[in-house]
Amino acid sequence: MDTNPLNIQTDSLDLETSSAALGPMSIKPTTVQYNPMNSNIIDEIQYLAPIFDGKPDGPSWGHWMNTVENLISDLLPHCPRPTHFQILTTLLHPDIKKALFGSQISDYEIFEKYMRSHYPKKLWARHFATALHNSILFKGLDIHGAKAHAKEAVVHLGEIDMWCTEVITALLAELSNHLTLAPNYIWDTDMVNITTLGTCLEDIEKEVLVW
Repeated sequence: MDTNPLNIQTDSLDLETSSAALGPMSIKPTTVQYNPMNSNIIDEIQYLAPIFDGKPDGPSWGHWMNTVENLISDLLPHCPRPTHFQILTTLLHPDIKKALFGSQISDYEIFEKYMRSHYPKKLWARHFATALHNSILFKGLDIHGAKAHAKEAVVHLGEIDMWCTEVITALLAELSNHLTLAPNYIWDTDMVNITTLGTCLEDIEKEVLVW
């Protein structure tokens, strides 16, 4: 087993040429081993996707993984699995890299199982439930940030009607000073569910921006 799974290969391009004398008709086509680590693709992916640190106030493992894998598919459509694994590990927090190294994880499937077991969905659900209970879910956010955060909270809390109602109720309480002239239907949260959540958030945003 590779005892250094996080050692990113940075060897220069491997060029194979014929050792025979090169004549006009004896030139052997050069074979180039493409190494994305020598390009700016990693920098681009890092710019578009934040480093995963496993903290509940950031993206969940599943959400982060989907985002990064979509980026890799777009930028490196034929990326081999070992390179795919290397790219993912470069985007992890140093503490997580250290833990992977200590566990001698160098296989993609084992890596994925390890991350899912150490960063399960319930960590993020618990974080949002606690923030909601303590009335700090939207603290310090403007309406645009609050709107996005509300959607994220509902997803992590299970997308059930009860959580939709509680999230919208908390949002209305946080923005109450900006909703003094809002129509009465804005305050009616009894009918809020996952289907109507988007429309409800749009209505609240519109009223806040008008205020």
